[in-house]
Amino acid sequence: MRIELICIGTELLRGKVNTHGAYISTKLAEIGLVLARETTVSDDPAEMEQVFRAAFERSDVILNTGGLGPTFDDLTREGWSKVLSIPLERHPSLARTIHERFRKRGLKMPPENVRQADVLRGARVIPNFVGTAPGQMLEQGGRWIVLLPGPASEMVPMMEGTVVPALRRKFKPRPYASFTLHTFGSPESLIDHKIRPVIRRSRSLSREEWLNFCILAHSHRVDVKAEARAGSPRRLKMILGRVKAELSRAVGRDLYGEDDEMLESVVGSLLLRRKLKLALAESCTGGLLGEMITRVPGSSRYFVSSVVTYSNGVKQTLLGVRRETLVRHGAVSAPTALEMARGAQQLAAGSINSLSPIEGEGGVRGKLSKTIGLSITGIAGPDGGNRDKPVGLVFIGFAGLGRRFARRYFFHGTREDVRQRAAMTALDLLRRELGR
Repeated sequence: MRIELICIGTELLRGKVNTHGAYISTKLAEIGLVLARETTVSDDPAEMEQVFRAAFERSDVILNTGGLGPTFDDLTREGWSKVLSIPLERHPSLARTIHERFRKRGLKMPPENVRQADVLRGARVIPNFVGTAPGQMLEQGGRWIVLLPGPASEMVPMMEGTVVPALRRKFKPRPYASFTLHTFGSPESLIDHKIRPVIRRSRSLSREEWLNFCILAHSHRVDVKAEARAGSPRRLKMILGRVKAELSRAVGRDLYGEDDEMLESVVGSLLLRRKLKLALAESCTGGLLGEMITRVPGSSRYFVSSVVTYSNGVKQTLLGVRRETLVRHGAVSAPTALEMARGAQQLAAGSINSLSPIEGEGGVRGKLSKTIGLSITGIAGPDGGNRDKPVGLVFIGFAGLGRRFARRYFFHGTREDVRQRAAMTALDLLRRELGR
């Protein structure tokens, strides 16, 4: 069965963000149905007619959003009436309901609003309890045509209350499930290369079963999604369980989580499991890494501090970075990143500026062994770079778990790209060290 979505509205082609496809595809997937195509079309009648006719020829279910209002450019009803050669009929009860909505708000209904009571002959009316435009659902020539209003506040209740249950009853889809694996550290092309053998091996399913893969490159991660349908929940669980295990092995250490997991929440869980604390020292990221970590509820159980040290003077006074290190190597260097990480670790343990009279040296040493220091220093741009140290150069320092090191990276893109990539890379470095 083929399902298609048509989003109607010139404003959607002029910069207005449209999230209907993501929402509708998710709701369909929950009942085992898959959206095959999404098309956005302007309010031009000729364009609409062309899109409607093509959809009617190729799809079993055509979902439409938008164009059901009272204004001159709301022409979805008229467009489908022409394509299907089915007249529009005005429903007096709907007209009264629309008129009553205006009366309750103390407004006089414009005459144009009565057009919203026009329904394709034979269509089922979908009540609108939020706005004035009712939805419509019509079966014609073995196809289902569903008309829904554009505003999400009106469309969503109709989808969940009427459309999704009707589709489930009509098509009785087989059990469906999916998972998404999140990776960091390798480009999309390399992840694709790693998982291709798994995809090839997974094509041998029975005619009643269906398995699909997709790879999604985001700005700072690559996702691998697998979705399947099968004849029974048990069979479905077996198929996806096997595929997930094979994909995980193929991706290797680049895999950091799945579905709703975030890199920062995965790192937090690892810190908690090992009863470790984390302290940060940030320069070019300006506190971004600390902000990411504290997005996770309960992060106070493992996150100690974040020191933003843009100036060399503050690096020396707060983190104990040596002046000779800064003079010889510069603020953006591996030695400085290493001393920043060590300084963050010591500051969190209380061993830089003063010692707690209660803890003493033994207490500080104990805290140091349970605290990880992580640092970032670099040139985010757009200015500040040179031939030896160009914009995008970043060093990340690590101190903890009996290891101390700094690594060099180079990131392309805007200032924000460099900052985001540096913070994510530092988090991923920490994840890999905690998982050693």
